[in-house]
Amino acid sequence: MMRPRKSTTGTPRAATDHGAGRSCVTRDRAAGRRRPGGALAMIAAFLSIRHLSVVVSAVLLGCGGTTDDLPRRPVSGAVTLDGKPLSDARVTFQPSGGEGTEAGGEIADGAYRITRDEGPTPGDYVVRITSVSKASLPDPNSMPGDMPPAPKEPIPPRYNVKSTLNAKVTEEGANAFDFDLKTR
Repeated sequence: MMRPRKSTTGTPRAATDHGAGRSCVTRDRAAGRRRPGGALAMIAAFLSIRHLSVVVSAVLLGCGGTTDDLPRRPVSGAVTLDGKPLSDARVTFQPSGGEGTEAGGEIADGAYRITRDEGPTPGDYVVRITSVSKASLPDPNSMPGDMPPAPKEPIPPRYNVKSTLNAKVTEEGANAFDFDLKTR
């Protein structure tokens, strides 16, 4: 049986196994067990529970917030369809002159609010309002694999695909835009 080499301090020194295709593992011959060696030992020491909690906290705190340095502005407003608050819809601000940043948000109970972090930059926009379709049930007489019919868009095309709605987002001011949509 091989005896562990002695260090100058009198405690057993560990021998390192360097085999072909094997990771660097240190064998503590005095205790008869294997432990990570070299780079693996450094990583294991670094990722102790204390350090792991610091790393996780840093990652969580780094998530969210603004992701760019654009001068985005918050926008909000009310949307009605034939005088009734619109729900289950989406508003999108698309740059009309090529300058600006597209932004959008959900409309619920006749109101929308897009925060500064996600809002458009100052400029002229075409506003598009579309319904958020609910999943339609398949026709019980349809064949397997048939696509269900597309739900009818209750909002007229002049407010979405052929929108005539416009908004000018400014650096100052409330940037509140209300839209009263009519089906006729």
